[in-house]
Amino acid sequence: GDDLDSDSAGSSEDAGVLAQTTTSVAAPAGSHALDSAAGVLSYQPKVTGSEWFISEVDLEWIADGCYVLGCGGGGSPLHIFLELREMVRAGEVIRVVDLASLAPAALVGWGGVLGSPEVSSERLLGNEYNEASGDLWSFMGITKPDALCGLEIGGGNGMINMITAATKNYDIPIVDGDFMGRAYPTWSQTTANVYDESGRALKSLPSAISSGDGNVMFMTKAKKDTDVDASFRAACIEMGTHVGLASRPLRAKDLGVCMIVNTVSLSWRIGRAIALARKQSSIGQIGQVIVDAVGGSKTAKVLFSGKISDVRRRLHKGHTIGEVVITALSSGEDSDDNNPKERFSGTLVIPFKNENLYAEHTTQDGQTTTMLATVPDLISVLDAQNGSALGTPEYKYGLRVLVLGITAAPQWTDTQRGLELGGPSAFGFPDVQYTPLGVYCTPRSVIEEYAARM
Repeated sequence: GDDLDSDSAGSSEDAGVLAQTTTSVAAPAGSHALDSAAGVLSYQPKVTGSEWFISEVDLEWIADGCYVLGCGGGGSPLHIFLELREMVRAGEVIRVVDLASLAPAALVGWGGVLGSPEVSSERLLGNEYNEASGDLWSFMGITKPDALCGLEIGGGNGMINMITAATKNYDIPIVDGDFMGRAYPTWSQTTANVYDESGRALKSLPSAISSGDGNVMFMTKAKKDTDVDASFRAACIEMGTHVGLASRPLRAKDLGVCMIVNTVSLSWRIGRAIALARKQSSIGQIGQVIVDAVGGSKTAKVLFSGKISDVRRRLHKGHTIGEVVITALSSGEDSDDNNPKERFSGTLVIPFKNENLYAEHTTQDGQTTTMLATVPDLISVLDAQNGSALGTPEYKYGLRVLVLGITAAPQWTDTQRGLELGGPSAFGFPDVQYTPLGVYCTPRSVIEEYAARM
């Protein structure tokens, strides 16, 4: 969960005018693509061969979807969305490809931003990630990798590689996938590390961080994998609690097991579902709309809705740590009477370390507590008024919210090491047992779906 931040990603006034791109990658839907529900439904992304050319509409939807997958962390994608939108309007090309389309020996670079979402919300986007990447590749004797992929799909980190990969920078494709399937607060909590049995991050070092204003640091060896994040984060605090982080590029042939595939597609589908709900004036049903977009009721569920009655947070060792308490609305407060079976009572407590860690429900009489969801499953808090995801810095007293739970990818849940690195015990909750929320549904590739239609 290494982060950026601001208000909701890609607000409605940011939607609308489609990219003034070169003719070859102009999106087929016109500039009205987001003006109506029919426009949202008829919009087709530009897929040519095995490449998906990203339009302004795609960026908007991916940004909204990434923030939902951020589970409160990963930072708001807003800064990155705005920069990417300007790039696309200026004719820059951003391409996404499926992992399977890469040659086995292809090198895939990866990384993102490390730090606290609290700090990032007050800082403009710099060149720190491009610098960390370029300096690492130069150090390793690599001109550039064959493709880039996100450290995590959650929040701003789900999109930052698009800036580095665009034609004006390194002109390489983005792989439709990532190494978390969500956002997590530490570098060691990646599926690349889950499948690195050395326990010393041998497959991911050297790595580099950059402050964006002159400081660059490399780490070439570690006694244990958790030392990488601890060491970088100590330096990150000295550099202003916000740095770019790039890790050793990996071969495509080694990513078949550890990469969580089609997560850019998943964020796009979530964003499209939110856009559709807004145009159909069905924000009251936004929870169910997103559940359907990620695979249905077997995969995800609405855990709770209510209003924030308490929130506490502090900055500690480069993380935003705290908890939020959500209290169910009374029948008099609940304005959405269209769905009486979705009524909730009692309170929900969600502790967070950049990302939401678990959701524990307490009945109205205070007698019974039930654990509704825990990491590695995704717990996302949405603004009930507009369907936008909320980052932990945006939790505010009195805000009406909806809490979603989404089943995590099997890379986390099917291995002992995955649960050790990404489960409750990794956050100091050894007594909290992980119980799967549902059954994981592999997202469908946008490239696979729309290439067939072209």
